[in-house]
Amino acid sequence: MGLTILKTISKIASEKAVTLVELLVSALILGYVLSAILIAFAQNSILNQSSGNLTIATSHADHVLEGIRSATFSTLLSNINTNAWTCNTDTINHWSCTTSPNYSYFQILTPLNGESITTMASGTTLLTVTVTVNWNDLQQRAQSKTVQTQVGP
Repeated sequence: MGLTILKTISKIASEKAVTLVELLVSALILGYVLSAILIAFAQNSILNQSSGNLTIATSHADHVLEGIRSATFSTLLSNINTNAWTCNTDTINHWSCTTSPNYSYFQILTPLNGESITTMASGTTLLTVTVTVNWNDLQQRAQSKTVQTQVGP
């Protein structure tokens, strides 16, 4: 009877033990899962930054359009053609854009990396105004956002 108990305990102990091979396989699987999760977090961070930059660029273009809309129509085309609303990172940082007739709208802007803002207009009685914001992303790749509207007298 004592021998049967020892055999039973020995059998239970051997079934509960983890071999070195099982431990290594488990560690390998855990490593793959953790690396996949870390890669997903890194990609999510890059995507989040890219999305934030696009939102900021759209906001900057809207600020320029608001400045253009607040100008009188008679001076609008000449101001656009003389680059009154053309900006680069330095002028955005210093809250002004060249000779902008109303540059107070730049006071709340923080420029993106290498940002520049250009404006173009076409038409005579109904102007089609195009504002393009260019910047560099984290990998120094050129990015741009273009916003277009029509302005009339």
